Amino acid sequence: MEQPFIPLPHKDMQSDFSPLPISDRSLHQWAECLLEKPKVLQDIVLIPVPQSLLSLPYEARRRSPTVQKTLNEWERQIREDDLCFGFEERCWIPRVEIYIPNTPHGQQLIQIATEIGKIPLLAGIVPKNQEQAYWLKTLHYFYQARGILFAYKLLRGIPNPSSTKGVFQQYFSTSIIRNLKLVNEVDIAEYQLISAGEPYLKSWMAGRQQPYPFQDPLQLFLEIEKQAFLQGWELGPNNAGDWVSIEDQKDLLSVRVFLLQQFQWTEFKRIEKRGTYKEQERRYLKFLQKNGWYGRFILALRSHGEPNLEALRFHNGPKLEEPWRQYVEALRDSKIAYIDDFYWRKGLPYKRKENTVEPKPIPCSSIPPDQCNCPFRSLGTDLSASNCLKLLQEATKKTAERARVKGSLNSLGYLLWLWA
Repeated sequence: MEQPFIPLPHKDMQSDFSPLPISDRSLHQWAECLLEKPKVLQDIVLIPVPQSLLSLPYEARRRSPTVQKTLNEWERQIREDDLCFGFEERCWIPRVEIYIPNTPHGQQLIQIATEIGKIPLLAGIVPKNQEQAYWLKTLHYFYQARGILFAYKLLRGIPNPSSTKGVFQQYFSTSIIRNLKLVNEVDIAEYQLISAGEPYLKSWMAGRQQPYPFQDPLQLFLEIEKQAFLQGWELGPNNAGDWVSIEDQKDLLSVRVFLLQQFQWTEFKRIEKRGTYKEQERRYLKFLQKNGWYGRFILALRSHGEPNLEALRFHNGPKLEEPWRQYVEALRDSKIAYIDDFYWRKGLPYKRKENTVEPKPIPCSSIPPDQCNCPFRSLGTDLSASNCLKLLQEATKKTAERARVKGSLNSLGYLLWLWA
């Protein structure tokens, strides 16, 4: 998944003045107007308000005692979290305010968004260094945005935050919004597949005399996402081996889609790299058997997927070919959002950095005439002070390396990733 990254040289931007009281909103507004605000992930504050406040202008809404109380409670909690993450004290903390009707429907929306948003914080992960702490916070920001978008798609009731006029456009970069939309397509498709296939999963579990502890499909969806987050952390920051290349990540996701579709590949190059379909299927089924609730979910529903429509007609439960197809297609179309452009090695993050190697100039006078076709030569110009254009162009090279990056809080409190 592409991550928010600012490719600028690191610069210590500590302010010369002492931190002013947190309640000094005028300083915050002045600084945000004066300094450029990067479009990166940041905290999302969900604020329940009476319907009457939603029609007011933004600043008038924010001055409401109800809103101020919510913001003060949020700021107190987030500063406690900063201490736990080992962050330096921030004079102010960037935020995206999303106002939600204070109705039973709105409260349900907040609850679902919050449950998804706090997955990284409740995963029991203890960062091993400051970079991992910054990364965990970055993922927390992403899951907050992911949670509100999932809740919106599931329940509606608020403006679409990812639309062209939505709140995300004001705060996030185009690539972040693209990734959020793609991941959301998979989330919604997975949840709908869980909802449709829950009877089969319960029957599958009962046949193995194993308990099914979830009250509704949403609980199972949240449990699957918690386990997926922990697996991602193990493959990334906690990976003790070498990094996995972007090309290998893409191929692994392609293999997963093929196995979900149960479509065999026959091209020689694919077999040479991946092995035969049957070999990969055996590994995949073994992986699913050890992969917690996601593995049980896929194993229970896999026989009812699209390639087995004839067998499906003998079941009295809901048909799964359409939700299964939608899930597989969403996963296939969203692969780019799951490709991590950070490489983790020995607990530290790296990113691909391209460099241009400029050639050393070579004087035309030092090159035999048959090897230099610069236009000056045909004019009979004195070439003693000229450099060969042909060799200059041919010798220009571009190289790429994986260079260390580090998290940094700028003077406005935004979390950026810079070259170390």
